[in-house]
Amino acid sequence: MYSIVIIISGFLAFVFYAVCFWFIFRKAGKPRWKSIVPIYNAYILCHVAGWSGWELILTMFIWVIRTTICMSLKTVAYPNGSILAFVLLIFASIPYESIIYSLFLSMRLSRCFGRSTLFALGLAFLPVVFIPIIAFDKSQYLKPTRIATPAFGSGFVSVFKRELKSYFTTPIAYVFLVVFLAVSAHHAFAKRGFFDAREASLYPFFVDMPVLFLVIVPAVAMRLWAEERKGGSIEQLLTLPITVTQAVLGKFFAAWLFLGISLALTFPIVITVCFLGDPDPAPIATSYLACFLLAGGYLAIGCFFSAVSKNQVIAFVLSILACAVFAYSDDPSSQRFLSDILGGFLVRQIRFVAHVAQFSFRKHFESMLIGVLWFRDISYFVLLIIGWLAACTIILDDRKAK
Repeated sequence: MYSIVIIISGFLAFVFYAVCFWFIFRKAGKPRWKSIVPIYNAYILCHVAGWSGWELILTMFIWVIRTTICMSLKTVAYPNGSILAFVLLIFASIPYESIIYSLFLSMRLSRCFGRSTLFALGLAFLPVVFIPIIAFDKSQYLKPTRIATPAFGSGFVSVFKRELKSYFTTPIAYVFLVVFLAVSAHHAFAKRGFFDAREASLYPFFVDMPVLFLVIVPAVAMRLWAEERKGGSIEQLLTLPITVTQAVLGKFFAAWLFLGISLALTFPIVITVCFLGDPDPAPIATSYLACFLLAGGYLAIGCFFSAVSKNQVIAFVLSILACAVFAYSDDPSSQRFLSDILGGFLVRQIRFVAHVAQFSFRKHFESMLIGVLWFRDISYFVLLIIGWLAACTIILDDRKAK
């Protein structure tokens, strides 16, 4: 009964906002049919307010990260009774990103319809009351004369759009997508015996992703900066009124989104499993998140080596070697090899080798495949990405200074 009430309430809320957006889009000269498409209507509302729409995507991305952190904190707080985890869970549960996004969007939307700041506050905190006022009153739409500066700066958005567009204006994206989907399907169905296992699980599909990404992600990353340096366009890029950090983040997030699109295109496998059986959705969701974070880690490493060398092949090889070190540092053969090398130099080399194994991608990746989210696993990938991107920024900043 409770679930039925939630479904009916959600449907009524969707109809209510769809009708309001219908009249708002008509005032703003936008196609009215877009008001009935969930999420996309919110994206179009950003355009009505004079934003580019990437603010909504960024807000949703932060929401996913915050929700994931909350889930991992719950697994620590409730079984163990950790007071610190409970406190962190309370602070992490506050939807900071939604509050900030609603305030700024309401301010811009109110100005577009000639409303005051007080009205904007009402629109942010009582949208059920103030959205219909904008939709059904006689106010005129005033087209924004200037798009607001996005969260990471206009330089970030410009580089992000330029880089993402470059993937789909050349055959690179389409060749990559076909190869990725074909190879991943081959590993799941032919190598792992997906149907022979007779289990409603996507574990055979995800378990080989660290090996698959070991080649595919450096192939995407090798062109990020090596191509700019070889063609001489990096000097022109860095002389524009943008910071090196904005350029690095713009290129990285464009490539990361492209890899995310590649993962999203594997959804037919999820539909197949749901059709043939009754899978647990939690491991599937956490596995996709693990793959996305793993791709981000590989990509950050590849971004660094692409900035180091102007030769794409060298950047590709160095990226594979560095990623392989992180991927196989916990492998027994790697442990024995490292122990034999360090045996004559370090007295406590066994403890050192054990610590090296903690940096393995697979150790943190495989724990997420079974549907368990730990804060240490998520923070590992986040800190890894930040560290390698910071190193890439330092390298490029040094070259810019010269």
